[in-house]
Amino acid sequence: MHWRDALSEYAGQHESYCTDFARAVLERAGREDLLDHQGPTKQEFITYLEDGLVERDFREIF
Repeated sequence: MHWRDALSEYAGQHESYCTDFARAVLERAGREDLLDHQGPTKQEFITYLEDGLVERDFREIF
């Protein structure tokens, strides 16, 4: 397998594991309401970072 394909495969698995972990944490904490909460799009997050990340409180975008 080419290394780029391997990285792509790993990225997909990593995202799945992280999503499952976050879901389990929220369910255990009794915060299933957050599972339906839509976060920023990829482009919105990129713009947020590009506009300057200087002592920002991340809670304002989530």
